[in-house]
Amino acid sequence: MTAQVAILAIKAMMGEGENGPSNTGGDQIAESGPTNTGGNQTPDPSGTPTHTGNNQSSGQGATNTGNTEGKPDVGGNTTVTPIPDGPNKDDLAYFDKPANLSPEGSARAGAFNEAKRQSGIPVSQSPSNVYPNVDKRKNPQPGYIYEFEVPKPGGGTQKVYIRDDAGGHFFADDSSQNRGPHFNDEKGNHYDY
Repeated sequence: MTAQVAILAIKAMMGEGENGPSNTGGDQIAESGPTNTGGNQTPDPSGTPTHTGNNQSSGQGATNTGNTEGKPDVGGNTTVTPIPDGPNKDDLAYFDKPANLSPEGSARAGAFNEAKRQSGIPVSQSPSNVYPNVDKRKNPQPGYIYEFEVPKPGGGTQKVYIRDDAGGHFFADDSSQNRGPHFNDEKGNHYDY
């Protein structure tokens, strides 16, 4: 009994009666639930509201949002999202080729050390194995693939690879993808030298 009184008190504070909200936007005729959705409505003989808040006649399809502020089909409220001028960090995704992550002015050793740092490999660590470089189709390429064993989070070790593309990439049909000698980490980052 106490719980029912508490529920009725909460509904009264929220403006709700036994059948849902007691006022949904206009002078409604009380029925067994909300039958009207705004404005001064009068239900037709079947009990369906004849007015739903729109001041425009309904046509075929959804052509009316109830907006009476003069802007068509916007629902009355709009939010303008400003677009900043100039480049931002998201523009990096649209460059022709991946960014060079080598430190400014670094040579081969500096590019290799930065690739190690970004891969979680101490710069003083030497590779555990060195393999000939191959492309994705397993064709031999100038350079090497360096394998490092590093501690794995939670224990054990894991192998991390850094690829030395000593010959770079040169595409006759798309020079925007051309790149000189560089290292690649497992994330596909480039470290030019």
